[in-house]
Amino acid sequence: MYYAASAAIYQSEMIRDNIVPFRPTGTNIVTNTAPTPNVRMRIVLRNGQDASVVGLGEELQLRIEIDPSSAFGIFARNLEARTEYGELLTLVDNIGCPRDPNVFPYLEVERGTRNLYADFKAFRFPSTATVNFVATVQFCQDLCQPY
Repeated sequence: MYYAASAAIYQSEMIRDNIVPFRPTGTNIVTNTAPTPNVRMRIVLRNGQDASVVGLGEELQLRIEIDPSSAFGIFARNLEARTEYGELLTLVDNIGCPRDPNVFPYLEVERGTRNLYADFKAFRFPSTATVNFVATVQFCQDLCQPY
């Protein structure tokens, strides 16, 4: 039996202020702005191809990717698996910790990038073969520090 998988960024928070010590010499005004970076969430097969139809228990990877030219890092929380019938399974809580690491592990930062990923096995809900993933993504300067 094969099942459909999809992923989307459901919410995006405003850029978090990071307080950096500033020691003025005379009168200085510092203004720093940057455009909101592009972020996407994907479910991929082990070979890196986007997954659209998968088998139950198949090894997959959830990826949250940020534009490599961005000045920001990302942190994900409130990652949920949902169905169109209102069923919900919280995979990662509101502080970025997995509810059950045996079902879905910590999101890790991919080496050499600012992308997040987690390897997991395909699962489904009793009512439907389609699982949708949603998450809240927070932007921070450089790399994000977990809470």
